[in-house]
Amino acid sequence: IYGYNNITIDNHVNSTLTYIEKPDREKILNNVANTLTANGFAEIMSNSLTPSAWYENVDDFDSSQLVSLANPLSSDLNTMRQSLLFGGLNSISWNINRQNSDLRLYEFGNCYFFRKDKHSLKPADKYFEKTDLDLFITGKKEKSIAQSPAFLVFLSKKEIIFPIII
Repeated sequence: IYGYNNITIDNHVNSTLTYIEKPDREKILNNVANTLTANGFAEIMSNSLTPSAWYENVDDFDSSQLVSLANPLSSDLNTMRQSLLFGGLNSISWNINRQNSDLRLYEFGNCYFFRKDKHSLKPADKYFEKTDLDLFITGKKEKSIAQSPAFLVFLSKKEIIFPIII
């Protein structure tokens, strides 16, 4: 290029240093998702807004920790979820009603909680979220035309978890 040798070069060089936290959370989630998908699981994504009635009469969930919406659109979507369980069960129910009962599903999602005992000047400090992974398996273990496949009575936890943690 004509005149390229006439460009002046500064003696000062600018650079930006970046720092990536180890281990990389997104990379781990992608590796787990890829492993589950390679082992026949399908990813589901359910709504974070759920009915408060799902949590009110269940001893496993503390209804005082529900994150309720100030202005909900309906009573079916008036709280933030505390568990991925109900969304997964809804997906299973929807599929079974359409004659698709052999399912292997997983979901990564956030669950939301309210800390009533937390005293802080910032209202946002009273709320926290955590990321969960839920696995759902139902139906027959394998689809086979030659022989009738065995129903999935118990699937070894090691059979599913071992490829994920390696």
